[in-house]
Amino acid sequence: MNNKYDVVVVGGGHAGVEAAHAVYRSGLSCALVSFSYETIGQMSCNPAIGGLGKSHLVREVDAMGGIMAQATDMSGIQYRTLNTRKGNSVQALRAQCDRELYKKAIQDTLKLTDIEIIEGEVIDLLSNKESVFGVLLADNTEVRGKKTILTTGTFLNGIMYTGQDKIQGGRVGESAAIPLSRKLYSLNLPMGRLKTGTPARIKMSSLDLGLMEEQKGETPTPWMALSEHPTEHQKQLSCYITRTNKNTHKIIKKNIHLSAMYSGNISGIGPRYCPSIEDKVVRFGGQRQPPNIYRARGHKQRPGIPKRHLNQPAQRQHKKTLYTQLLGMENSSDRGIRLCG
Repeated sequence: MNNKYDVVVVGGGHAGVEAAHAVYRSGLSCALVSFSYETIGQMSCNPAIGGLGKSHLVREVDAMGGIMAQATDMSGIQYRTLNTRKGNSVQALRAQCDRELYKKAIQDTLKLTDIEIIEGEVIDLLSNKESVFGVLLADNTEVRGKKTILTTGTFLNGIMYTGQDKIQGGRVGESAAIPLSRKLYSLNLPMGRLKTGTPARIKMSSLDLGLMEEQKGETPTPWMALSEHPTEHQKQLSCYITRTNKNTHKIIKKNIHLSAMYSGNISGIGPRYCPSIEDKVVRFGGQRQPPNIYRARGHKQRPGIPKRHLNQPAQRQHKKTLYTQLLGMENSSDRGIRLCG
């Protein structure tokens, strides 16, 4: 391992791999530091790319030579253009991806470069009063660079909530980056926190899809990348729609005090286009019946994901009761319910 690079990138998520690949395209040497090589490019929550407020960013990255859009087209299992009843300026392409194929596409792309991937935990920054010149790993290895880019995502002091229960972690089964978090706090930098809600994984075999509305992908199937893409798409899969009802709204209102958000445990700001079901019920008094869209995570990973408003940080037992009140989900079984914040 060379211990001196032009740029050191910390974190192997969307931002990290794009930053590292941009350094490579610039003809500079780069080290990408991640907890594990196996999780580089992994899609944590709902495996989708694009959508309202996001697809234009994906295509801007694509226009600059980025790899996200191309990886999407190597793994996309359903494409839909949103807001088609409105003008072109507010339409957005959304692609559901196969999680394993997307990760493979990212990792295969990185293998074609000279980016050096280093497994390890960053616990400190190498710095003086003027600049940062690298990072220190947990095994005391120094990785030096002229510039250092932090793209740590949910791992910095990450906490995962399920109602009143909480554990530290950046993702289920993975540790949070605590020492690095302490370092950044010690620098007295302006700090803020964001939250992301993770919907439950539901076994597809436990759903009665015949009672739901089938939502097929767009035809002809579009491409996310405008630069280059494969010769053909992956096999496309349908999504399925059901809706909340008065019973589900009653359960939410009755247990709202156990919600991680409404109990005050979470103070972070959530994504604008991904409100939780509690937000909908509280804001609109349950007058609406938001759709819940079940999307496959991939061809091999076939549990559906109740996305679109049903990411709810409530207790497990209340979630199970809530889900079984939905049409087509009466006999459903979940595969773990969590909220990462």
